[in-house]
Amino acid sequence: MRGLMVGFAVGVGVGAGGCYIYLSKIKQPQRVAGAPAWPPYDSASHDALKLGMPQTDTYRIYEGYVAGYDYRTRNPKWVLEHLNKEKLSGEADRGDSMFHEDDGVDAQFRAKLSDYRNSGYDRGHMAPAANHKGSQKEMDETFSLVNISPQVGKGFNRDYWARFERFVRQLSERAQDVYVITGPLWMPTPDGDGKWNMKHAMIGEPPGLVSVPTHYYKVVVADNRGKKGDGKVGVGAFVMPNASIEPNAPLTAYTVPLEPLEMVAGTRFFPEYINKTRRSAIDEQSVSWRQYGVQQLKALDRTTLLHSTAVIPTTALLTEGSAASAGSAAAPAVSKDIVSKVETGQALMPPAKRPATNGAVHLCDMIACELPPVDFWQGKSNSNRSNSAKATSSGGPSRR
Repeated sequence: MRGLMVGFAVGVGVGAGGCYIYLSKIKQPQRVAGAPAWPPYDSASHDALKLGMPQTDTYRIYEGYVAGYDYRTRNPKWVLEHLNKEKLSGEADRGDSMFHEDDGVDAQFRAKLSDYRNSGYDRGHMAPAANHKGSQKEMDETFSLVNISPQVGKGFNRDYWARFERFVRQLSERAQDVYVITGPLWMPTPDGDGKWNMKHAMIGEPPGLVSVPTHYYKVVVADNRGKKGDGKVGVGAFVMPNASIEPNAPLTAYTVPLEPLEMVAGTRFFPEYINKTRRSAIDEQSVSWRQYGVQQLKALDRTTLLHSTAVIPTTALLTEGSAASAGSAAAPAVSKDIVSKVETGQALMPPAKRPATNGAVHLCDMIACELPPVDFWQGKSNSNRSNSAKATSSGGPSRR
């Protein structure tokens, strides 16, 4: 971002001529022949479409996942996976995979390997490589930059987020089919005047900068309606800051209701299953689970989390007597009795399980929303979490 501001100042100083010289020196990328137009359209449906529909994003279909890709942020918009026991088993070796740019995305808009070089951010998978061991090709495709987003490494991508990914994989032991949507978020925070402000880093070189998300989300559906299942479907949504997270922070503190998440992400999740009735019931229980989790956070962590997610108003849980942040006046309050229990280390009771609504329950009612141990990877190669761009000084392909 500093480079962008410097470039802007220089452009102003030298005038339009200097700006033209700068832009003219940028190598113009070649467009990809046959790249899918999204959304699909019929040019005959309106005379304004004679010269084509403006394109702002695209999608890619791989063996193991489907991804929507945003040209403006040069990030995946969402990545969709279907997991089961069979797909999670296999002999694919991550050590044989390399990060690579995707030729299926217009070169003008794709993220580049050099963008991550010495950026200080990890090349974070949205669809984890460990989810796709069925074939080497399937695993290799998870290293496409269409599936990658800049994540904080220590304390997040290599730690809390990695444990969260493993938690999702383990759901396949309890449900016959697991569907996951993962993606980045850019969430504003309120200032003292009640106004909203957006601030985030960017990496790479202008004008093709890669936006660094403030948060990441996962929406998980654990479907157990098969012949050997109990007929229930667990649904849960989680939002985490792109920052180091305290290892002992409970996963339930990061549950969020679906409806406000969809509004922030600009995406409707699993529309063929999550209808209005199911969404309403799941969201109500989500607030209860989040309240239970937030109560267990340290005071500073609780304040930081609630401020960073204030744009999702129903999750901003405030202690009695505290001033409501912008947009969170209707949020449920944490009672003084509960705060006292947290401070004195007394046990807190999780919310009572709700009966299924049209077969759907909140994921945390179906399975304990608890992360695996911090050292779950011990005894295995830790290269699975070594995605730091610092390891690739040349910005070229890396097997890490």
